[in-house]
Amino acid sequence: MAHRTLTWQNSSGRTIYSQSWHPDSDRNSDRSTNAKNILVLIPGLGDHSGRYSAWAERFVAQGVAVYSLDTHGHGQTSGRRGHTESFQLIYDDIKHLLAAARKDYPQARMHLYGHSMGAALSLGYVTLRGADLAEIKLTSLICTGTIVRPGFEPAPWKIMLATHLDSLVPGLALGNELDPNWISSNASIVSAYKQDPLVHDRITVRWYNEWMRTIAAVKAHVGPLLVPVFMLHGAADKAASPAAARDLAVGLTAKFQMFEGAYHELHFEACQGEVFSSVLSWIKGE
Repeated sequence: MAHRTLTWQNSSGRTIYSQSWHPDSDRNSDRSTNAKNILVLIPGLGDHSGRYSAWAERFVAQGVAVYSLDTHGHGQTSGRRGHTESFQLIYDDIKHLLAAARKDYPQARMHLYGHSMGAALSLGYVTLRGADLAEIKLTSLICTGTIVRPGFEPAPWKIMLATHLDSLVPGLALGNELDPNWISSNASIVSAYKQDPLVHDRITVRWYNEWMRTIAAVKAHVGPLLVPVFMLHGAADKAASPAAARDLAVGLTAKFQMFEGAYHELHFEACQGEVFSSVLSWIKGE
């Protein structure tokens, strides 16, 4: 397996960090002739690309190249933690990484894969940036643990505060109220998450409102999106509502798969083998 990093400065002045994993056959040869499928993975809120290395390596072992980036204020990307001025700026970063992957593999099938808030961002990208899709030649969208709405009731005062302060203090950061114990039923995963210095629990007023506007735009879309969508969710997910994700899948006529007893991060749950097989079959068109 070959591992690479790529950084660039975007229009907001941030330094964006991304990394990629490639099959061994791509190490010293013309990559365009090798991997037939690419995954471009967008992590969730407070999350970062490094936490997906083991998951990426499973796909690489099957000949799939995997790319991932740290979104604004996350991981090794610069900026205030949990803040962005606009999701459109993040969509620009997603497009940049998709274009880099397409340059590496001109003939491969390309799939955008978002987890949690990354799934919301990916849905927003596909819904609102349709002109990009033909240019990039995107094949499909995969969403896990899609956070259409939280699986818990956030403090009402925080919602009211965020709604009213969007134009006044968009950079005001609040705790996201996500309990780390909700991410996985595996205690070692939770422990590693809590100790990870790149993980944080911040969400700013602007990020919250951009998320709400994005979900509203996706829900307002009638019928299928421009590419096929596969949504997967854990039935015991307390971070992101399983019912809300299922309802959205129905509205988008997306394929939907629920995993009984599974928590938020399906790639760390006991069902991860089944999840992997389902995603692999999807991207291979089986």
